Amino acid sequence: MTRIPQGLMPAHASDEELLKKIPIGRPINCKITQPRNIKFWGKYWVMMQKAFELWVPPEPKASKLLSILGQEPEKNFDRFRDDVTILTGHYNAAFRLNGDTRLEAKSIAWKSMSEEEFGRFYTKTIDVIVKNMQSHYTGEQLRNALETIEAFE
Repeated sequence: MTRIPQGLMPAHASDEELLKKIPIGRPINCKITQPRNIKFWGKYWVMMQKAFELWVPPEPKASKLLSILGQEPEKNFDRFRDDVTILTGHYNAAFRLNGDTRLEAKSIAWKSMSEEEFGRFYTKTIDVIVKNMQSHYTGEQLRNALETIEAFE
């Protein structure tokens, strides 16, 4: 539906056909949502990719597991994105088999957040990136770099 001065109007021909099947004056239940902004969604992903490129991982801590596996950790975009998401407070906590607590990033899928929720999440994401990368860049440098992603202005 599209809001016009006279009320709501079907956005597509198929919606109009559906609406015609409902008798005039008959009450119906509706859930009103606004579609997400695809450009804002794209800006988030470009921001995360840029932040990942700028991020310099710390030196790995020596651990028993690393010595057993004989494998050095690698920079990983999915882990980076999940960690940033968790640090924004957008996570679920669960118990592991050994009783430890594990934080799992919640989904930011299109259907799982409203535009308003995504806007708040986006702002928190910038704050997390700035806070955790200030050893390499000033907060102002990072904010300027992340907020001026040209393709989405």
